[in-house]
Formats: sequence, structure tokens, C-alpha cells
Amino acid sequence: MILVNTLSDQDSLDTKTMETLTLLVSPFAPHLAETIREKLGNEFSIFTKGKRPSYDQKLLVDDTVKIAVQFSGKVRGTIQITPNATQDEVMQIIQNDASLAARIQSTPKKIIYVPGKIINIIV
Repeated sequence: MILVNTLSDQDSLDTKTMETLTLLVSPFAPHLAETIREKLGNEFSIFTKGKRPSYDQKLLVDDTVKIAVQFSGKVRGTIQITPNATQDEVMQIIQNDASLAARIQSTPKKIIYVPGKIINIIV
């Protein structure tokens, strides 16, 4: 909708912009995309010869993830970590957070850590 609103504010749109828009709309509204492509003067179908926009795989990977911190099965907070952080690194971050560290009164009985997802500290 943001794209549509931005394009609506333009006085005119060039053919390349309209072709890109039809490519983006085609999975959701294939008949509309085909009709627009035909009106733009293209003889071929968008699904047989249309070129999809490219993307950079590196930009799809997050540098940090937010994981839940549980104490005896109850979520008591969240922390930001790198996706490949070890259990020791996660525990260090928890001990540096005052509100989470206050919940650790003694040595935990068990620590269950699923990398990049959740940590459960059984006290």
C-alpha cells in the first residue's frame, strides 16, 4: 500500500516502473498483471518470459536475534544475541542484565538452550 500511495502521488510513471510493478503484483493478481502487461505492449506472458527482480541473499540474514529467557518454564524477559551464540555467551549476557540476573539466586539445576531460539534456566 505504501508503494501504491507513493506511485499515486507521481504525475506519470515510466514503462520500466510499470513493468516492475506488474512483476511484483503477478503472484497475487495474475490476471491483472497479464492485462497490464498486454496494455504496455508486451506480447509474451509474464509467467513465461518475465524476469523476476533480483535480491541479495546476504541482506536476508539477521545479525542479531531476540530470544526468550525462561526461568523454570516461565518467560521472564528477552535478550538480543548473535544467531550462533554459545550457551556460555548467553549466560554471560543474562548475568549482565540486572533484572534477569536477580532471578538467579543459586547455581541453576539445569540449563536448556536451543541456539538462536530460547534459553530455559531451571532454578
